[in-house]
Amino acid sequence: EVRIFEDGTKKMAPFTYPRWAQFVEYFNDITDNVAKLEQGQPDVKLKLHVGAGWYVSVTSGYPCVDIRKFYFRPGFGERPTRSGIALRLHEWSRLKEITGEIKEKNPKLAEAQPCWTGEDHYNQEGAIACRECNPFGTWASAD
Repeated sequence: EVRIFEDGTKKMAPFTYPRWAQFVEYFNDITDNVAKLEQGQPDVKLKLHVGAGWYVSVTSGYPCVDIRKFYFRPGFGERPTRSGIALRLHEWSRLKEITGEIKEKNPKLAEAQPCWTGEDHYNQEGAIACRECNPFGTWASAD
């Protein structure tokens, strides 16, 4: 497990190896949207699922990369919890810089793959049943 801590607090975002691999795959999308924030664009609204109830978002008006756990509330949809962190933009840049060092110190991270690359996802039923990919089972309550 990888844990990213928020400066000056005890708040953190824990990542399993598959979640970390998914998070790293999103780095370019996150970075592109951070650049839009820095340019002052008013329409930035990125929300990416990294696994289980965890999402990464970049949104206009909030100069941070938010890594947060969500829960599902019937009638309201996905709602954020207090679990998670908000990385300031310079902290995001630093995290990207040290990702290579993090992988060097933990070889399992270098080999980590998102869960959807596993055998359980070779068919639609497996992907739907995966609690990492479909944590709220919203497909079952879509009617």
